Amino acid sequence: MTAYIVRRLLIGVLTAFLVALFAFGVVRIVPGDALMLQIAETSPRLTPADLARIRAEMGLDKPFVPQFLSWLGGVFRGDLGNSLWTGRPVLKEIARTLPLTLELAVLGLVVATLISLPIGILSAVKRNTLLDYALRFVAILGLSIPEFALAIVAILVLSLTVHWIPPTDYRSLVEDPLTNLQQMLLPALIVGFAMSAVSMRMTRSAMLEVLREDYIRTARAKGLPDRLVIMRHALKNAFIPVITIIGLQARRFMGATVIIETIFALPGLGRLTLDALLNRDFVQLQGNLLVIALLVVLVNLVVDLSYGWLNPRIRYG
Repeated sequence: MTAYIVRRLLIGVLTAFLVALFAFGVVRIVPGDALMLQIAETSPRLTPADLARIRAEMGLDKPFVPQFLSWLGGVFRGDLGNSLWTGRPVLKEIARTLPLTLELAVLGLVVATLISLPIGILSAVKRNTLLDYALRFVAILGLSIPEFALAIVAILVLSLTVHWIPPTDYRSLVEDPLTNLQQMLLPALIVGFAMSAVSMRMTRSAMLEVLREDYIRTARAKGLPDRLVIMRHALKNAFIPVITIIGLQARRFMGATVIIETIFALPGLGRLTLDALLNRDFVQLQGNLLVIALLVVLVNLVVDLSYGWLNPRIRYG
């Protein structure tokens, strides 16, 4: 087990390095940067010599490889640099916004689990009935509607029918739990519903496959109630592919947070990433992408380790 974890961590570090290299190169291909935007707004009369001097002071005049190696050395020291747009340390900006995104992820995962598991199990047990067709239609609906469209429609419906919109002045869970839950509930429901669509269909397919196994027939032949057979014998084995899908959706979720946090005015890591992209702040952007890559690697590692708990026959070589 220890050797497997170390091996996966090394692969994760290599993946994060490749992501950092990719982000470091791609953001520099985009025309313009934060420095040019700031000069256009504050000091439009700067001469080319002044601009060259400022770039030299910030280290932006160096070739690509020295810049990347300098930034990578800072990463190992825990220093991701300072934002070109705000001037604040990148790591502090990430630490300020990451808790909100993690809270949204946890709430969305809880909502997705509460929706997908019961519906997936019920759809498998009631296979090819009217109820099964209705539940499968709900899953297809969740796959078909983009998160941003669902969010906009939800805000419009709530504002026009009950005259309520989520609070825009964000309060953390520690600072004001009630306001925080009011603001996070609707985004979590939307993200959770979108995530549950795939998990719902996977739960149904996995349950149908497991229910055909010989040990399920044996358990039923012994006279065990169907509820006990499904919950104790079938669900645990059927949950392995569902866990895999949840891990794969971690990447999709990080992309969805950019849209959801922007629509609901949530100051999270997704919105910070979008602002960094719009402001050509590649220092902040490459730091955000590195942290997101590490989070995805960590989620996939936890998913892999959970296989052994769900099925003791699985061994890590």
